[in-house]
Amino acid sequence: MYSRYTSFSLSGQSYINTEQFEGRDWAAFSMYTSAVVHELLVPDTVVNLVTAGEKRMYCGNRVIHLRQGDILVIPAGSLVSSEILHAGEGFSSLNVIIPDEVITTTPVRYSSFVSGEMQLLPGGNCQALLKGVLSALLNKSGVNLHPREWQSRIWRELRSHSALAAMLQRLSQSRMDPLMEQLSTGISDIREMEDLARAGCMSVATLKRRFRALYGCGPMEWIWKMRLQRAGLLLRSGQEPVRDIAYSTGFSDVSHFYRLFRKQYGVTPVAWRMNKGCDQGLGA
Repeated sequence: MYSRYTSFSLSGQSYINTEQFEGRDWAAFSMYTSAVVHELLVPDTVVNLVTAGEKRMYCGNRVIHLRQGDILVIPAGSLVSSEILHAGEGFSSLNVIIPDEVITTTPVRYSSFVSGEMQLLPGGNCQALLKGVLSALLNKSGVNLHPREWQSRIWRELRSHSALAAMLQRLSQSRMDPLMEQLSTGISDIREMEDLARAGCMSVATLKRRFRALYGCGPMEWIWKMRLQRAGLLLRSGQEPVRDIAYSTGFSDVSHFYRLFRKQYGVTPVAWRMNKGCDQGLGA
């Protein structure tokens, strides 16, 4: 199940260079020389720049295929499934945390709704800022700004994407950390909305309202989407039988799993395993 992303050190890394601020990691450059799969609970907003190689990020009913130069924004509280590809070519990326205290400094108002899921960004100024962080991180000299200044500059650039910035503020101001902690290890066990509300220490009415505001769907619909997201990752990255994957991700009826999987991804689990589902890349 999902591991809490409390530090940037993850399994499979061949190299990592991290920087700390006030006792916690705020930026890291990491490299991988072999294929690896990660399932993570990401408690804080993270901006990720791919510097080499390719990986898949599973995001609800989408698979985002990231390549060199792509930027991905991972909102606070996300349950993330990722698969680093093409072991022979290697993979590297920069991750920068944008903490709540930076995100909530300036209110962002925007009428359009963006669901609280991972979002691709065009390059532009944000890419230049991230490359500046990378240069300071690796060279330990030159363009050295205070970590909070780097984070604030990146946030100012994100604010130019008003709908995205408004979504990130909604998540920062309405966090559901206890619930996400419970789901990171027990998402396959939730059967009723009352179970979910109990895990989050809130009423069913509050649970419904928060999920609708943050994700644009009901709590149980979101749960099924996350279960299918895990199944999509396991089908492509492992060799377990489809039936076993269905059971391990919380489905008690394999035919029900097939129906929901096809509805979410547009193909059967078997076709998906053969890599016939569509990946969403930058600009798709």
